[in-house]
Amino acid sequence: MAVVTFGGAYAVLAYVAQEAVEHYRWLTAPKMLAGPSASPRRRRAR
Repeated sequence: MAVVTFGGAYAVLAYVAQEAVEHYRWLTAPKMLAGPSASPRRRRAR
């Protein structure tokens, strides 16, 4: 899958999520939505 967009990664994120759920069936829709919120946050080095 190759995509050329304006706006960077955020512009294509919805398309990638749709393909991962509907076409490839890697995740369910609820798990795809929960993924970014469940990931650990990195602390900034001081």
